Amino acid sequence: MAVGNVAIIIPLKLSRRDTIRSDRSFTELKSLNKLTMKALITEVKFLKEVDSQFGKLYSFQVSYDNERAIYRSKFKDQKKFKAGEEVEFTEEIQTYTDKKTGEPKEYKVIKPVNQNKQSNFGRALKKEQARYSGFAVSYAKDLVVAGRLQREELSEYAWVLFELMVQMDKSIES
Repeated sequence: MAVGNVAIIIPLKLSRRDTIRSDRSFTELKSLNKLTMKALITEVKFLKEVDSQFGKLYSFQVSYDNERAIYRSKFKDQKKFKAGEEVEFTEEIQTYTDKKTGEPKEYKVIKPVNQNKQSNFGRALKKEQARYSGFAVSYAKDLVVAGRLQREELSEYAWVLFELMVQMDKSIES
């Protein structure tokens, strides 16, 4: 944690379970009850369907490295956790109060790590090209209003102007 220009180091108390073992690869300890890891999934079993504020959720019991955790998905045929595959995910300890005894209980919840492998370049390019098309049609319309083009020629010249703008943009980039 940094305060101004002074760094304050807060030691975390780790349980024996949080130590790095050879059969697990912990990539990051996010907090005392949440960590990111990679593990081989040994079994996935559907548990139940639950109505929530987010719509229907499907609960699964996922087994890995002699551990069990709950995974909730929006899809009954979830594809994030499959037996035999190694998956990167976050594991979090959640608590609830036992209705019979009133005592607090814990269980593990896992969530897949979303790896966004796509860049925004494609979206930015499409957005820029949408601007070009709007400008091209507007410029062609101005030529029609000025009497330089016939109305029937508008779309043809709009395409010519659009392609010219794209080519000019490419020449500026290189």
